[in-house]
Amino acid sequence: MIDLTPSDKISERDKLILKTLLRNSKTTTTEIASKLNISDVATRRRIKKLEEDGVIVFYTTVLDPKKLGFNVTAILLIETTPSQVDEVAETLAKIPYVIELGTLLGDASVYALVWAKDLEDLERIVKEEIGKIGAIKKIHTYLVAKKYKVNSLRLRENGLVQNDGGEEARPP
Repeated sequence: MIDLTPSDKISERDKLILKTLLRNSKTTTTEIASKLNISDVATRRRIKKLEEDGVIVFYTTVLDPKKLGFNVTAILLIETTPSQVDEVAETLAKIPYVIELGTLLGDASVYALVWAKDLEDLERIVKEEIGKIGAIKKIHTYLVAKKYKVNSLRLRENGLVQNDGGEEARPP
């Protein structure tokens, strides 16, 4: 979990709200209010302010790709023509297998997190969908073996993944 201690921009109560929502965005305001010893109304007001201030951008769900039939996750580091980085990123954003995407400063210009059914599917995605984008000079592909942290939440420590040979999963 991200350490929000250095941030002096938000109160300690708001930090606790954020940590609770990071663990589970479906936590009710009643549950949060109980933890903080404040009313539901005060909790809702604090959350609304965090949303209005742009601290909370949106709520999402973390999916397990393997449960959906995507057995391979890869990180692609993509080198592009410098003047076409944004164009390449916009094109990649249209590919449904690209789950996360951003631009970089360094040798690679773009990173993409890709889900594929298997290695053959990944090869097809890289060659036929991503590799045909004109401004791409080189693609470095790295297979993800295990995930330990998502959105600052340690998965195994919080019992959110089955033991896959990594650090022992704790029961919820």
